[in-house]
Amino acid sequence: MKFTEAGAVTLVAWVAERRPDGGTVLAIEVRDSGIGIAPEALPRLFTLFEQADAGIARHYGGTGLGLAICRRLALAMGGGITVESTLGKGSRFRVRLPFGPAEALAEPPINPPAEIPGPAPLAVLVADDSRANLGLMQAYLCRAGHRVVTGASGDEAVAAAEAERFDVILLDLNMPSLDGPGAVRLIRNGTGPNRRTPILALTAGAEEADRVRALASGMDAYLIKPIGEAGLARALAAALTAREMAG
Repeated sequence: MKFTEAGAVTLVAWVAERRPDGGTVLAIEVRDSGIGIAPEALPRLFTLFEQADAGIARHYGGTGLGLAICRRLALAMGGGITVESTLGKGSRFRVRLPFGPAEALAEPPINPPAEIPGPAPLAVLVADDSRANLGLMQAYLCRAGHRVVTGASGDEAVAAAEAERFDVILLDLNMPSLDGPGAVRLIRNGTGPNRRTPILALTAGAEEADRVRALASGMDAYLIKPIGEAGLARALAAALTAREMAG
């Protein structure tokens, strides 16, 4: 989604093959009209921590793990993944997965989703340079009844934190110009109303060095993307409880 600013992203699935034993091969294809990939970069796409271009991480974020993980999962299920792409016009990623003959299954009982208790309505500041991530966090928080202020950079986060008090602040670890840790230090050492406000890191990085960097800067907790709605509610409640206990 983040590579497609105009046009569309389409998900298509179909039975690509019917086997004599009654099994099938399912094809799942994601098509986009985004930035596309240069031919010389295609062989590196499924390698851990590799991206098609060095500027992609700076502009779009990411660590180069997603496609490598997709390939490993597809191979583990006996299938595979392929890609076709034209630079500047878009890409097609196709996963093929084999399935055995279908078995009759008892209809599972339908239970309503469990309600996840969350804190009372809060004022929350969220800063992330990814519009998709920012929109997702805003949707989660607004659905829970919280008031949300957003920013697309560390500089915007600091400015917002200087202007009004928040109950919780969520900051992406890696942002252009001023990153999350840099923004936290300015907020903690400034004269604004959020010097003691719980600040949670949002990041796709799962390395121990990322966690240490976040906590050393003054953040209270470290959340790895993607985080679900229930996980976010629990993280907010835990951060507020920890801050209350600390006095």
